[in-house]
Parts: sequence; C-alpha cells; structure tokens
Amino acid sequence: VPGTTEGEINLVVRDAQQGQGLGKELTEVFNAGERVAAEQMLGWLGDEFKRETIRVNEPLDGFVFVRALEPEVQELFSTEDVLAMLTAETGGKEFSRKRLEKLAVSNHAGVALMAAEALLDACRDMKDGEAYLQYADQLYKVYPESSMAALYYMRGLLINDRFDDARAVLSAGEEAGMDDEKLEDLYHEYYAYTVDYEGYREYVEGLEAEGRVTASAYNLLAWLSLFLDEGPQQRDFNYARKAVKMTNSQNSAILHTLACLYADAGRCNEAVKQLDELEELSPSGRYTSADWYLYGRIVEEYGIPGYARQAYERVLEEDDLSNIPVSCWTLVQSRFKEMDSKK
Repeated sequence: VPGTTEGEINLVVRDAQQGQGLGKELTEVFNAGERVAAEQMLGWLGDEFKRETIRVNEPLDGFVFVRALEPEVQELFSTEDVLAMLTAETGGKEFSRKRLEKLAVSNHAGVALMAAEALLDACRDMKDGEAYLQYADQLYKVYPESSMAALYYMRGLLINDRFDDARAVLSAGEEAGMDDEKLEDLYHEYYAYTVDYEGYREYVEGLEAEGRVTASAYNLLAWLSLFLDEGPQQRDFNYARKAVKMTNSQNSAILHTLACLYADAGRCNEAVKQLDELEELSPSGRYTSADWYLYGRIVEEYGIPGYARQAYERVLEEDDLSNIPVSCWTLVQSRFKEMDSKK
C-alpha cells in the first residue's frame, strides 16, 4: 500500500480486532506484488500487539502472528507462511490449510503450535468439525499440560457430540489443579455447548460460596436462561445485574444479556434503555448482528411482527461451530417458529 503511514496501519490493526479480516487484506497486498509493503505491515502488526497483548506462561497463549514475529522463530517463516496463518484464521483458504499441515509437523515446537492453532481456526470457520477434532486431538496429546490445548480438544469433542469424553477432559483439568481462570474457560465451554443451565448454576453457586465468581460466569448463566422453556426467572435477572455491576456497565456483551432478558419478559422500556447504552459503547455506532436480535425481540413484544421479522433476518448465522447452540441465530430460529405458529 504505497504511501500508507504507520498510524493508518495501526487503525487497520485495531479494526482487525473487531473481525475486519486483516489477514485477508495483507494477503491482497502481497498478491498484488507489494511484498515490501506487506512485510512492513506485518512488522507494524507485530509491534502493535506486542505492546497490547498480555503474555502469560502458557505455551499456546497469544496471537499466532505475534509469535511468528518473535526473534527465535521469525527466521523459520517466510512472508508466505505468516500470511498463510493469517488467512487461515480469517477465511480458511485451501492453499493456507495445505501449507499449515506441513508446518504442523515441524520439529520446531513453536512452529508446530502456531500452525496447529491456525488450522483449528480455519476448520472452525469452515465448519469442519471432524478435521477440527483431528488437529485438536494431536495438539492435546503433545501438550496435555496446556489449558488451551485442553480447551481446543474439549471443543472438538463437543462439536462431534462426544459429551462423555468432553466431560473427562474437564475432570482431568480439575485433577491436575488447573488455574482457576483457565478451568473456568473449560466450564464455560462445556455448559454453554450442552446448554446445561442447572449444571452450570450449580457450578456458579459453588464459586459464589468460595467468593470466586466472575462477571462472565454470572453473564453466561443469565444468557442460558433464555434457552429454557420457562424463560428467565427473577434469579436470572439478578445474575445479569450482578454481571453488569461488576463490569461498571462497560461490557457490551453483558449489557446485551440483561437487555435480552428484559425484552423476553416484555419489559421493553428497560430493554430499549439498554439498547441505547449498547449503541453508545459501539465504536461504529451501528447495530451488530446481536443487536438486531434484541431490536427484533423488542419490536415483536410491541406487537409489530413484520418489523420484528425484518430485524431477525439481519441476524447472521453463527460461524463458530462451538457457539451455535447458544447463539442469537439459534434464538432467532425459535422466534420464527413461535411467530409462524400464530399465523
């Protein structure tokens, strides 16, 4: 991109964190013959995330492209390799997958880890559950002590309906004394995919008793209540409000959950207030796919099914296999079914 400044690229980097597909953009630059510009962009990208990403003692933590630019492994990658990983994460191109399969068997542990992680993202985006489990299984066998490898493996088992095996991974994490935060990630993944409200409520109540409950735990529990036949109860509103309070009303996902509970209960004025707050928090000021579900639910409660249906149709189908059971898209399918039954 001749003439592009570093400041402008940093804006692109931040947009990429919002799902804008930076890997795709870099690949286009590279394929256009602007190799030097692509390499410069990669360098700026690495510097940006090295400043902003918290590094912890976990072999799989951190962004693929950050680790690719670290001195000890940088010399092992060509620009094409890095772009392959970026593209796999944002689009799952077949050429990237073939290249990454070769890198995944590298004798260099860092290279193999990066390639495997990118392959998992590609398989998830392409909704290839069997391949996802294959790569996750390989990764978990090599790094059984890694909480992220365990999370990937559990996710692979869940999306292939191997629930008992997934539960065994969770139990193994408990027995190994896994860090609380990492163990919570496994619990979230398991109970969200299985939509097991009662099981997760028991887990959260245990955290409460020990004084270790988090805002994300309260939020997920409140969100799961939307998938129950009886819908959210008063306790679920309490969970959602606690999550909002713990995050000082600054977390859009948590505000969205409370707003959806209000809308589901027909408390539209309160739901609209939360929707306005969500719009203020949005960098673009535009409705997200999840916001359109909320808007549709409010309009439906106001008795305008035509406009509600139009809003629901703007909710995107969930791309992530592991999120489908508790996604807004799944809730929309339920609303369509309910609306059609009233015709």
